[in-house]
Amino acid sequence: MSKTVRHELDLSNPPPLTDAQKAELKVLAELPDSAIDTSDIPPLDDAFWKKAVRNPFCGTSRAGGAQRYPPSAAPTRKVSVGFAGSTHTLRS
Repeated sequence: MSKTVRHELDLSNPPPLTDAQKAELKVLAELPDSAIDTSDIPPLDDAFWKKAVRNPFCGTSRAGGAQRYPPSAAPTRKVSVGFAGSTHTLRS
């Protein structure tokens, strides 16, 4: 039996981090780059870059500045994360 869980997350006002999350972030921030295993990440070759496209969520306006939306008009994206079938609406 699957149950769908819906949760709306406002990225401009995220919930505060717990003490455990803060401690984990501190440990990760102090980790030297040489200690991070990236061997499972394939190198990006010319074929990858030939197919690359600009991120439509990080565009710029004609004036050259980043696009800004009032919270009520901000684009939203639905992503599935966590438990099977859970949907989160992300607001930029």
